[in-house]
Amino acid sequence: MAVKPQLPDASPPDDGPDAAPDAGPEVVSDAARIADAAAQRVATTRDAAPPVPIDASLNAAPAAPTLNERWRRARLHRGQGSYDAAVKECLAIADASDKTWSPIALVEAIRIELGPLTSPERALALTERFAREWPSHDLAPEARELRCRALRQLGRAAECTGPKRK
Repeated sequence: MAVKPQLPDASPPDDGPDAAPDAGPEVVSDAARIADAAAQRVATTRDAAPPVPIDASLNAAPAAPTLNERWRRARLHRGQGSYDAAVKECLAIADASDKTWSPIALVEAIRIELGPLTSPERALALTERFAREWPSHDLAPEARELRCRALRQLGRAAECTGPKRK
């Protein structure tokens, strides 16, 4: 029979009673291994790809909608039955004081207030605004008629003045 050779003891010599016990092999937890692997991937990715310049337009605020877009949105809201949102868009257009779109949008807001929203008080206020801001516009006769309609709904038809429609 062959005799196996004895290997020498690899443990360090005992330094006495104050010596710390041998901790054994270093134990690395799974969390530590995952963190090291993630850090390695980040470092490798950062070194591999050059930095990408950031487009300044991505951080810029979105452009304000044009009056044409606002008008389309107002008509869409009205068609979907969102009358308050439609009036809000129309008033935003009217506030722009554009000689083409503002009077049109103001009359549309008056129509919505008189019709679906049944608010003759607000319609009357809008017709007065139209008379102040656009007295000679082509839509002025329609705005006067809408004013009379609002006054009739309020029971104040006697206050209606101006040319009568045939």
